[in-house]
Amino acid sequence: MESRTGQPFWEPKSYDHWARNAFELEHIVAYIENNPVKAGLVTTPEHYRWSSAGKSAGAAGMSACATAM
Repeated sequence: MESRTGQPFWEPKSYDHWARNAFELEHIVAYIENNPVKAGLVTTPEHYRWSSAGKSAGAAGMSACATAM
């Protein structure tokens, strides 16, 4: 594995996109929630500790702190 010490973590360019409707927003959310699965960290999005997958509380019920449960 390549060492990244002292190197930027994020890609130099970003891609932002307006979600134009509910279907498109759901597609974007599913893509993000499936990233840990694609990376091989978990078998389902719900198993990733910091994922919003499977949580029904919505943004108001979620902590901004990644370590808070």
